[in-house]
Amino acid sequence: MHFQSRFIQVILSSTWLRRLFALLVIAVVVVLGMFFLVFALVVGALMATIMFGRLWWQTRKLRATRNDGVIEGYFSVEPESLPTIDPEKTVDAAKTVDKS
Repeated sequence: MHFQSRFIQVILSSTWLRRLFALLVIAVVVVLGMFFLVFALVVGALMATIMFGRLWWQTRKLRATRNDGVIEGYFSVEPESLPTIDPEKTVDAAKTVDKS
């Protein structure tokens, strides 16, 4: 038994007019498929670009707010107890200044 599709027999029959019609139909389907593929790729690239831009913008905004309360600069460590002033040394220094 030999099975063959009737659809293929109708499209690819022996007349040149039907073969030309089948070739035109196949060409139109291929061209439409290519247009759809290009359209889908462009839409996908556009969506990926928008998503990447949004992600970049949000991380930029988060970095800016994270450093909002930071004051940058140099610092020095202060000792725990403040030095005391000896009154006798202060009086002696004042006397030496007056004498000269």
